[in-house]
Amino acid sequence: MGLPVIGTPTHETIIPSSGKTITFRPFLVKEEKLLLIALETGDKKAQYRALKQILQNCITTPIEVDDLTVFDVEYLFIQIRGKSVGEVLEPIVVCPTCSTQGKLKINLGDIKVNDKNKVEVPYKVMLSDSVGITLVYPNLQMVENIDPEKAVGSGDTETVFKIITKCIDMIFDGDQTFDPKQYSEKELIQFIEGVPTENFKKIIDFISNMPRVEKEVHFRCPKCQTEKQMILRGVEDFFASASPTTA
Repeated sequence: MGLPVIGTPTHETIIPSSGKTITFRPFLVKEEKLLLIALETGDKKAQYRALKQILQNCITTPIEVDDLTVFDVEYLFIQIRGKSVGEVLEPIVVCPTCSTQGKLKINLGDIKVNDKNKVEVPYKVMLSDSVGITLVYPNLQMVENIDPEKAVGSGDTETVFKIITKCIDMIFDGDQTFDPKQYSEKELIQFIEGVPTENFKKIIDFISNMPRVEKEVHFRCPKCQTEKQMILRGVEDFFASASPTTA
């Protein structure tokens, strides 16, 4: 006789980038274990691989997880996590003044995607009078071998250029179009390096203003009593020790 099967409830949520409603089940122990192992490594690539596997396991609506944007993945994961082990989260944060650790209390239902600068994609950027590109938000497959956090505000120029090449949906010169998939990363980087600085800023603005999962919090250090307004961003800030960005 086989062991009994433990039933799990299903819930609904919305994919932020598309507005499509999907259903999902909560974590099982095997998914929680997968997440904990990935967080312990401190490796962003390992964490995104774990998120991908968890979403594939838990989302019951037929979707292609690789096609989800990075902010879709983080938001959906937080929704699943909230229905799995409770809506209240107590992340550990580090005081930016004295490095003392403290706890916050956050309702996962309050965590949203900051999309105030969201644009319709593909997003058209003219690089000259006739040459331009269209850009899309990076999806999970695009950033599988890139740390997306380095692309925003870190000064990691190499990663920024790699992210840009992944976001290019099409290159055009007048009526002639070029599929970026037909060119190497090196060729695309060389193409971007030839863009006038003024127009390159339009590309950087698109990357910098990508929607992100974030939550503004207020933290009072238990040791130095310093009060800080902080922003938690990304899965690692919410589910592990972090030194959040000061707002």
